[in-house]
Amino acid sequence: MVTLTPEAALVTPEGDADERGFGVVEIVISMFLLLIISAAFLPLLITAVKTSSLNVSVATATQIVNEQLGLARSEISSCSTLTTYGAFTPSPVVDPRGIKLSVARSVQLSDCPIAIAPATSPLYPAIATVRVSVADPSGAVMARGVALVKMDRP
Repeated sequence: MVTLTPEAALVTPEGDADERGFGVVEIVISMFLLLIISAAFLPLLITAVKTSSLNVSVATATQIVNEQLGLARSEISSCSTLTTYGAFTPSPVVDPRGIKLSVARSVQLSDCPIAIAPATSPLYPAIATVRVSVADPSGAVMARGVALVKMDRP
């Protein structure tokens, strides 16, 4: 017959593995803490996604402005090409998010010297001002640019 002493009652058998590892309560508490921490970062994540999507549209609008100003620099060499460039309205462009961006460009025709002046006149070379802007569907301007273009002849 075995009699238990108070010291022997406190000792657990060596083969008992129930006391090792994490219990269900510890796992539930750690999941709850993880939920609270992730909920704190949720507004930051939402703001980052919104900002990133807006930056895509602004980058596209800036690229369109640069393309239009480059086109003006390469095509405009006289008052007649300046007038033609200013009269043409580019078609809207759809950015990668599917937003339709409208392109507006204007030229300052007052920069053209008198058309009857010969090409060797001291009025040439002349400088013309070209403005390009890109707006979203609500009409808010997302990008704009101005270029000075040299004209060699009337």
